[in-house]
Amino acid sequence: MVIVVIAALFLHYSTLQISSAARLSQLRLLSSEIIYLDEVLTMSARVGVLTNDHVWRDRYLQHAKLLDMAIVKAMKREPDIAQAIHDTSKANTKLIALETQAFELAAQDKQAIATELLFSAEYQQLKYEYSNGIQQAIKTLLQQESNSKQDHENMTAVFIQAMVIAAMVFIFSWCSLVFYFRSSDLRMRSLAEIDQLTGLYNRRLFSENLKKETNRSGREGRFLLLVIIGLDQFKLYNETYGQAKGDKVLSSIGKVIANSTRRATEFAFRISEEEFALIHSLEHCQDGVERVKTIFEQISELNIPHEKNLPHKKVTISAGLSFMTPDHIRSAENLYIEADLALYEAKRKGRNQFVKYPTENQSAPFPYEVNKTAKV
Repeated sequence: MVIVVIAALFLHYSTLQISSAARLSQLRLLSSEIIYLDEVLTMSARVGVLTNDHVWRDRYLQHAKLLDMAIVKAMKREPDIAQAIHDTSKANTKLIALETQAFELAAQDKQAIATELLFSAEYQQLKYEYSNGIQQAIKTLLQQESNSKQDHENMTAVFIQAMVIAAMVFIFSWCSLVFYFRSSDLRMRSLAEIDQLTGLYNRRLFSENLKKETNRSGREGRFLLLVIIGLDQFKLYNETYGQAKGDKVLSSIGKVIANSTRRATEFAFRISEEEFALIHSLEHCQDGVERVKTIFEQISELNIPHEKNLPHKKVTISAGLSFMTPDHIRSAENLYIEADLALYEAKRKGRNQFVKYPTENQSAPFPYEVNKTAKV
């Protein structure tokens, strides 16, 4: 709306500027015409007196009518000039009387007296008063119109600057809005994808990434590790210590798990109230095993008291591991089921350990307990 208003004002003042320029041009033409006709009358009168030729008198009368018409046109077109014409009318009347008298004397063969009359000081003074009065009036109008034209040009320049500024403000506002909405969209996406308590990705993104990573690892022939981590006896912890302390535990565990992801192909998730997940793209299975061992050791070092978690009496975790290898490609659903079965087996065997699928019930077990030797 601001730009539209400024544009309308700009067009208005541009029109005024064009109008002023046209009026200024007309005033100059009118001034030139009146001065020219006045000089023609003077020259016609003097030459007519000297030659006593009726052609010059006819020329004089013809241009006198043209001068009258020019003055009337000037008074109609420019009312401000009427006062100047009125002020010089007395001098004009005397000039016409002297020129008429000169023609009459010349007709009586008194050219010398007629010539003296047209070159007399009185005639020259009247001529000066009349011509100067008309010229000054027109000059004043020209100056006024020129000032008006300059004002319109200045206003046009101001509006151009205002339009440029308004356009810049509009562009800046538009960019700010675009940035704001994009930032809002990113924040909304973050809220939809990030668990606010731990800062890890949520369950929805876990499902999407697991499918993507299984497909990618299958194409590239890489090892893929899925780890499902569960807090041991966490419901008893909340009942004993309260929800607030339980949230702090989740946050602390989440930081440890998040710190285990160091590459673009490693992801950490909170997939339920007390369960976390890791997806790692690996060169070898043993790399994933060592990574999980490190997580167990770091969580044990937190030494968060949990009296109901016997026999450890501190917060511990259990985990289930499932590997996809280049010669054994599986779907994301199967990989998740295997890791979940391994987690169940780790809890069944006494918690605070991780088990690699296939579990003991299928074939070779892979338990690991902190401060104990892993059995392969």
